Amino acid sequence: MMKYQSHMYMVLYPTEALILSQLPPKDFVVRYSYGSTSHYEGKLIFAELDINYRHPYFQIDRAMKGLIPHRDGRPKATQYVSSYRILEHVSIDAIQSLFLGNADGTFLELKEGTYVLSDKFKGFNVVAEVSPLHMISLSRLDMHDYGKYYTGGHPLLSVPRLFYMLMDFDLDTFMDRFSQNPFVPSPIVGIHPAKLRDAILDMKSKPHSLSKGLSMQNVLSRQSYRSIYLGLMFMDTENEKFFPMPPLEQIEEENYPFFKSM
Repeated sequence: MMKYQSHMYMVLYPTEALILSQLPPKDFVVRYSYGSTSHYEGKLIFAELDINYRHPYFQIDRAMKGLIPHRDGRPKATQYVSSYRILEHVSIDAIQSLFLGNADGTFLELKEGTYVLSDKFKGFNVVAEVSPLHMISLSRLDMHDYGKYYTGGHPLLSVPRLFYMLMDFDLDTFMDRFSQNPFVPSPIVGIHPAKLRDAILDMKSKPHSLSKGLSMQNVLSRQSYRSIYLGLMFMDTENEKFFPMPPLEQIEEENYPFFKSM
């Protein structure tokens, strides 16, 4: 019987799951997107974990016994370990790579990098939480401090671990366009431009306010990956891991199929 390499994937969007698989990432994206009877259509964000990672919360070794090829020799595509409270119980150190998948099966692999505060930061960021929270917020905090605040600094709303991203948003340009045309399209899918304008004015009037919610649910299914600014971050009180988003020009040159569908 043919031997396949074992993989451990943490699905972060559109749902949360810890999955064992004998498929490499490129085939896992295709399988998850349209290659099974459990049809899903849309974006897929997942991370590959160290196959040797273990946590008492997960019965990984028990699930591993079911990670065997089919009788006809086909690799086992998905062996679920858990679908509840996943990120909370996965050490950031175990995360090896991050993958952004399109509905057509194209994908982009991101590698860990160094987070550097952008010189374009003008006092407000738009943060999209991906897992386990799903809010979109307007914040005075930079990407690093936002994660630290919401994984230990906030007395009521902190979570053990957070995965989130910045959205490309030019506040001055938006406010200028809105003042000229109140029907200007919102740069953030699902948020009415007038509500975005009101949130910005409210934050400006409250200099001690750190964040303001814009939406209870992110709309990544309808928001282009092109809107990701700087990159994506995993954060908890002790560790962090940042995955930079390459410039669009680089993605187009190196991975045109993904670029065309992003």
